[in-house]
Amino acid sequence: MTTASGATAVQIIYSYGGGATSMEHIGSAHSDTELAALKAEVARRLQGDQLELGLDLDVTDISAVRGTGTEEQPWEVTAQRSGYLLDAIGTAYRAIGLDVAAGSDDVFAGLVTARILQPVSEYDSMRRLAEAGATSASYSTIKSRLPRYATDEFRDAVTSVCADHAGIGPTSLVLCDVTTL
Repeated sequence: MTTASGATAVQIIYSYGGGATSMEHIGSAHSDTELAALKAEVARRLQGDQLELGLDLDVTDISAVRGTGTEEQPWEVTAQRSGYLLDAIGTAYRAIGLDVAAGSDDVFAGLVTARILQPVSEYDSMRRLAEAGATSASYSTIKSRLPRYATDEFRDAVTSVCADHAGIGPTSLVLCDVTTL
């Protein structure tokens, strides 16, 4: 937010259950260096005692707001994106090597992300991704890709990168509890 003097005000806005909000003014920046220092302070305060994920994320992609934050014109959230969560899932997806195994298939990546967010059907995965602020392929595109994902070649590629990442060798035995599935 730009102040009357032309500085950039940096604030943390907290939202509580029941609609209550509060605002904490961190400071005003007159240069890019001061703005970077104030953003670092915001990150430190929001992080608290939690360990850092080690991801370089921009907090500006989380939500879009309208209003002045005053009693006459309170903040109104106009858009929301679960940026940290989506970025963390994407980073893990790439770290494991699934992007290479799936051949940079955005539809498969979207389905994996949706299943991590909430185990839902292929059709509901579109809704779940939209709720998180991510884009999804159409249902017809998802349906047309499913036969490819069921091939032995595709499953072997995905299984291989997952096993390599987990350090599971050819003589390992993995047991999974699937009673809820």
